[in-house]
Amino acid sequence: MSSAPLTEKTFIARQDDLLKRIAGLGVDCVLAFGFGSALGGGTVSHGALRYLSGWDGHESLSLLAVSGRERLLLVGSPFLQPLAERSYRQTSIAAVPTRDWGAFLKARFGASASFGTVGFGEMPQSIHAGLESALPEAKLLEIDSHVDRMRLRKTREELALHEAGAAICDLLFASLAEEFRSKRRVWEIQLALETRAKLAGADYCKTWLTVAPCADYPRYWPSENANVPSPGDQALFGVALTVSGYWAHGLRMGSVGPARDDHKRLCDLVNDMLDAGAACLETGRPVSSAELEIDRLFQASTQGLAGRDIARFRNGHALGTSYEDPLGTEGFPQHFGPPAFRQAMPSDLRVDPAMVFELHPNLFVRGIGGAVVGDMIVTTAAEPRRLLAFPRGIVEL
Repeated sequence: MSSAPLTEKTFIARQDDLLKRIAGLGVDCVLAFGFGSALGGGTVSHGALRYLSGWDGHESLSLLAVSGRERLLLVGSPFLQPLAERSYRQTSIAAVPTRDWGAFLKARFGASASFGTVGFGEMPQSIHAGLESALPEAKLLEIDSHVDRMRLRKTREELALHEAGAAICDLLFASLAEEFRSKRRVWEIQLALETRAKLAGADYCKTWLTVAPCADYPRYWPSENANVPSPGDQALFGVALTVSGYWAHGLRMGSVGPARDDHKRLCDLVNDMLDAGAACLETGRPVSSAELEIDRLFQASTQGLAGRDIARFRNGHALGTSYEDPLGTEGFPQHFGPPAFRQAMPSDLRVDPAMVFELHPNLFVRGIGGAVVGDMIVTTAAEPRRLLAFPRGIVEL
């Protein structure tokens, strides 16, 4: 299961589009900084750099420089230079230590150039200080918002990559029962599923798998997943992966043996919340209406659990070259953890066709267990369309 990656021609067109959008700002050159994909969903800058260039520095740092006269990619690791040179025909490649980026840019663009910056919010302080030291007269103008707006609506080629990722998610859901029969530890099951995803065409895959009689929270790591599944356990499974840099994401739940009635009721509730949120993603409606409707149903449906400790996480977010694509994610607060994480950014964004979202209104109820269901939703001029095909009920494992 794979889909053709985007071509350099596509990325050059995006770079040219960005230069046109900022033509009135007096910018001589765009600088886009990014971590590589090794951080997975833990980086925002990688998504912007990947969108503009297609480049993945993996565990290394990179800087794209685009002006009206040249396109240049600085790679912070010499080991990535051969790959970069094979990947591009119209983009110059330079392997430059990050400490020397400022001096390199000064020699290339002049001491008093005006740079439009993307992804600098994640740039390590040591690199930023080096740029300021080498270019004290240069102007740095943040232009992330211009790239964010470009990323909102997906092209047909981008949607094909999301769909290819969704198919791999469905493959992993369908493989759960087989992997559970292996009687291996939970982290070993995760490893097998992540390997299966990469063999099927994913370039990155990270899972969480919580297996316990009362599932308590998303468990990612071997140190918290050393148990072997046992009869009576819940199994809550989340997968996030990329195909050619575009994210796919889904969640499903199962049980080792017959599911308990209270777990079935929780499953029905999260499915109802997901349906309610998806129905709000119609063209012209505020994206935040999906969050409001999910929360309204949550408040109305959990009154019988008064006094219980209920945890849930973000009800949804946008997908693209970032796990939480900007702008489309702002209307969905993070409910998991301390209150400091729960503030949503004000958003007046409205739904347009060809946006991609993940909705996953999930619950963990102390003393009962959890329920997780998550679907990828693509908006259309007619009605929202789901990209995941695997059934959303409790799967007996």
